Amino acid sequence: MGIAATQMERKGIRTVKGDTNREIKSINAKISALLKRIEMLDGELAKMKEIPKEDSLVEMLMRFHDNICYTANSDNG
Repeated sequence: MGIAATQMERKGIRTVKGDTNREIKSINAKISALLKRIEMLDGELAKMKEIPKEDSLVEMLMRFHDNICYTANSDNG
């Protein structure tokens, strides 16, 4: 911002340049928050890749269900 716009902004008079700078700050803050979120999700994804498929929650639940069904069928037959 130039001297005149800076002085106007300090007096509480909004200027186009001041509004543009505020918008840029707002957008930069949103970008920063999104980058942090992406970094967090990337870390979670990396952890998920470390878990073998057979140890995933879905696979464990399916094995549990299969064992219960097998046990129930063995008791009945």
